[in-house]
Amino acid sequence: MKRYCIHPGFVVSENDGDRHHISYPKLIELYGVDPKDCAQYRAQSMTHMGEICLRPSRTGRYGLQNAR
Repeated sequence: MKRYCIHPGFVVSENDGDRHHISYPKLIELYGVDPKDCAQYRAQSMTHMGEICLRPSRTGRYGLQNAR
């Protein structure tokens, strides 16, 4: 079973107010997790079974302590 569910997408930055797209590989890099432990969120086919959701951050702070 995968440990992290990656939610790529757009976020409005708190720092510059611009809208940015954060991709699946970029989120894995920013959070510093092993890609083998990740699955991409797909609304139609994915159910969360104890996975940690990793999403783009408005603040630009990344780390598992900031995961929701």
